[in-house]
Amino acid sequence: MKQKPSMMLPNKKLAFTLVELLVVIAIIGLIASLSVIALGNARQKSRDSKRVADVKQVQTALELFFSDQGRYPTADEWNTGSLYATGTFGTTTYMERIPAVPIGGTCSNDYSYAPNSTGDDYTINFCLESNTGSLDSGLNFAKAASIGKNDPSLVGWWDFENTGSTTTVYDVVGSNNCTWYGNDTNRYVVYNNGNIAGVFNGTNSFLRCGESPELFPAEITMSAWFNASYINPTPGQYNGIMTNKVNSNYGINLEISASFFSSLVSDGVTFQYVSDSSNPEEDIWNYLVVTSEGGVSKLYVNGIYKNSINLGSEYYGSGDILAIGCFYATSGSCNLPFYGMIDDVRVYNRALSDDEILATYNATIK
Repeated sequence: MKQKPSMMLPNKKLAFTLVELLVVIAIIGLIASLSVIALGNARQKSRDSKRVADVKQVQTALELFFSDQGRYPTADEWNTGSLYATGTFGTTTYMERIPAVPIGGTCSNDYSYAPNSTGDDYTINFCLESNTGSLDSGLNFAKAASIGKNDPSLVGWWDFENTGSTTTVYDVVGSNNCTWYGNDTNRYVVYNNGNIAGVFNGTNSFLRCGESPELFPAEITMSAWFNASYINPTPGQYNGIMTNKVNSNYGINLEISASFFSSLVSDGVTFQYVSDSSNPEEDIWNYLVVTSEGGVSKLYVNGIYKNSINLGSEYYGSGDILAIGCFYATSGSCNLPFYGMIDDVRVYNRALSDDEILATYNATIK
C-alpha cells in the first residue's frame, strides 16, 4: 500500500527583530540606571546618617568631658584625634577615636570643632549631602546640647543660594533680606563644587539689606568670602564688601594701602580701622573676618589672626541699613563699589573665638 508523502513544513527559525532587540536593550539600560541611582541615593543617606550619628556621639563624649573637667576640650586636645584628660588619678578616656567623616559624596570636609573663648561652649561644623531628619543639606552646626542648621548667635546670613530670584537675596536665619540694585542682569555665578556667589560689577550693582537692630549688636563678628576681579590701586579708594548704609559704622573692605581692613566706630563719631599689611590678590577667594568685643577689634584673613586695635570703648552700633558690595550706599546708589564675587556673608551677635573662625574657614573653604 502506497503511503502518502508527508507534508513537511518549511524550517523556519524564530528570532527577535532588530526593533525588539533595541526595545529590550533600552529597558535593561533603564533598569540598570534606576538601580544605580537608587544605590547612589542609599549610599548618600547612609553617609548622612553616619555623620549625624557621629556628631551626636561626639556631643555625648564632650558632655562627659565637661562634667569631669568643668570645661570643653581645647582645639589642641581635639586635634590629638581622641578625647581624654589626665589628672591626679590617671587618664580618663571619653572617646577613644574621634570619628572620621565618611568617604565619598559631595561633603568632604572634616568635623570642625572649636571651643569658645571661655571653654563653656563649643561649635562643630559638619556637612550633609541631603536633608536628614530635621537637618537641611549643606553646612550644619552643633553646640552644647543642640544640633541644627544655624548657630543661635548668627543674626544675619546671606549665602546667595536662591538663584531663582533676580531681585532678592534671602537671609537664611531671619527676615533681613537684601534687594539688588543696579542694572546688571548677571546676578549670580556657579563656581567651585556647585557653590553660588553674588556678582558685583564694580559700577552700580550692590545689595541693600535689612535695618533690624539685631544686625547692629554691641559685640559683633562680620565675615564674608570674596573674590575681587579688580582692586582700585588708588590709596583711599575703598572696595566695599559689607558695610552699614550711611557712615560705614562697621564694615569689611579692601583698600590698596591698608589692604584688608575693617572700619568701626567706637563712640559714634570717630572711625577706627584694623588692617593687615598683606596685599590681597585679584581673582583669588579670600575669607575675611572682623570681630569686636570689650572695646577690642580683631582682623582675620583665611582663618588666621592678623591684627587688632583697641577701640577705647564698646563698638558703637547704629540702627542703619546694611549694604553688601558697597563701601556706603544711599537710597539707590553705591559709593566705592566692589568688583567681583561675594559669598557667604554673616553677622554674629558675639565675637567668635580664634578656633571658631578657623573651623568655619575650614568648613566653608572655597
